[in-house]
Amino acid sequence: MPTIRTTGKVTRSHGTASEATCEVVNLAINRPEVSKVSLSYIENIGGSRRALKFQEIWGGVLAKVRGDGLIQSVYIYTSDPEKTKHELLQSFNAS
Repeated sequence: MPTIRTTGKVTRSHGTASEATCEVVNLAINRPEVSKVSLSYIENIGGSRRALKFQEIWGGVLAKVRGDGLIQSVYIYTSDPEKTKHELLQSFNAS
């Protein structure tokens, strides 16, 4: 079972994360421009396609992480949203 590295950058109002979300969060917290990551609910949507989509928010990006029939929103607070999106997409798609 994948886990999220313990760091001061992650806030957990919801304690669980899907496997794909763990991957994205661990990539995000290693980025120097990322100051905080916050997890949202996990939704069961069926299917097995992996995908990562972004929406701009004030102070960062909202990442919608899909994998293993689940989707989870992750708020990523960053000083450089474009760079963060680019790096996360590149790493997520490579795995």
